[in-house]
Amino acid sequence: MISSGFHTLAVAWRLLLDLDVVAADGRGGIGLDDVAWVRPVYAGDAVRAFVTVSEHRVTRKGNGFVRLRFDVRNQRDEQVLAFSSTGLFARTEADRP
Repeated sequence: MISSGFHTLAVAWRLLLDLDVVAADGRGGIGLDDVAWVRPVYAGDAVRAFVTVSEHRVTRKGNGFVRLRFDVRNQRDEQVLAFSSTGLFARTEADRP
């Protein structure tokens, strides 16, 4: 039995949320791009996600625009999924000029 590709994507996103680095300041998702299901994920597989900030900038309204690149791998270190997600984030007073 294999996992749905969207289920694998949801698990990868949940792994990021469990780190509690985006929840407080997240203002919403803008898009999901470049989704590639590289290999199937089988029942019993363990997956982990490596997340990289591939782009960031300040919007005209003063929010943070962040693009995250996900590299999801199984227990054999084989890539099973790759995708990018773009979101808006609040900026703290320390982030402002």
